[in-house]
Amino acid sequence: MGILRWYGPVANKMVMAQVGGRIKAATDVLYATAQEKVSVMSGSPSQPGEYPHMETGEFKATIKKEFDPNLMEGRVGSNDPVAFFLEVGTRKMKKRPWLTLLVRQMQPKLRGVVLKKHVPAFVKVTE
Repeated sequence: MGILRWYGPVANKMVMAQVGGRIKAATDVLYATAQEKVSVMSGSPSQPGEYPHMETGEFKATIKKEFDPNLMEGRVGSNDPVAFFLEVGTRKMKKRPWLTLLVRQMQPKLRGVVLKKHVPAFVKVTE
């Protein structure tokens, strides 16, 4: 007669660590791409609908990333009011939706990272 052993808590811990590593990797990819997209130097201001062009680098410096392993949640964004105004526009400036545009364009790649179909070389997925 065989012995049945339940490894539920151990298996759950392993799965959660793997999922957390993938979500952190996706957060890292999104952050790196955000930094790249707002690093374009140009002699002219960005056009409405484009990523903001870098003039001083101050906006780029406000973009941060966080990963909370307890919530299994990664965040990329900025608390700077300029980020909000760029995203939604103002009465005097049409929007340059840097975050919305980024997430929309990156969605297939992020899905691939989370599902482990594509992980860029600079990102380490911990398991």
